Amino acid sequence: MNKKYDVIIVGGGPAGIFAALELCQAGDLNILLVEKGKDIDGRQCPVWDRASPCILCSPCHLVSGLGGAGAFSDGKLTLSAETGGRLRDYLGESDSVAMSKLISDFSSIARR
Repeated sequence: MNKKYDVIIVGGGPAGIFAALELCQAGDLNILLVEKGKDIDGRQCPVWDRASPCILCSPCHLVSGLGGAGAFSDGKLTLSAETGGRLRDYLGESDSVAMSKLISDFSSIARR
């Protein structure tokens, strides 16, 4: 089967996923998102629970796969001023609240 796409996005990290979401909302486009890593349910570091050094999995299950390394984060480190995030300084109050909602919505989609 020969399928045609309007847009092909390489990489299912945060930027790739947000690009796909924005393009989906923008119109009737046929979009393909290509990711080399496993689905979130299949991503488990084999040495995570042990005090062992990295065994250099290829691709790394922590950083490769839908959501990238951020798949295991809820965004608090970048959004909260208490932990070093300065989003409000850059976007202002109302836009930072809107961005927080977008990230929250994305997190719920990524966990499906």
